Amino acid sequence: MCLAVYIGSEIELKENAWNKNEPNFYIEAVPSANNVRKQFSTTHVYYAGSHEGCGCGFFKEAREPEEFENVQENYKNLALTIKNAVEAGRKIQLFSCWEGDQAKQPEIKVSIGLSEIVNPEFEFKELKFLNVVSNA
Repeated sequence: MCLAVYIGSEIELKENAWNKNEPNFYIEAVPSANNVRKQFSTTHVYYAGSHEGCGCGFFKEAREPEEFENVQENYKNLALTIKNAVEAGRKIQLFSCWEGDQAKQPEIKVSIGLSEIVNPEFEFKELKFLNVVSNA
């Protein structure tokens, strides 16, 4: 089972599709009928994928140093993707869950600073909802 990570945004974010020949962080718009949309109070919702092609590339636990660097790069790219919106005071929300649990209520709802996303200690957990705020 894979981890799924979603971004809710008040403004459109630049999408980039998964490319198996050049695996990297990517985001794709979530269709309007997808039940994960009920988690968000934003107009735009995106699936955030990792270099592994799914959200599993956000797992840090038990990773070798080289693998950990790839995972941390996913977090850095996520932070870069949402940085302008957050710093402009726009609403950015993140939701993570196991695939198939998109409609379940979050068990944790917290606000975090943008810089926390790139902290090596930070990791997405299942059924966690985050409001991202500027560190300024």
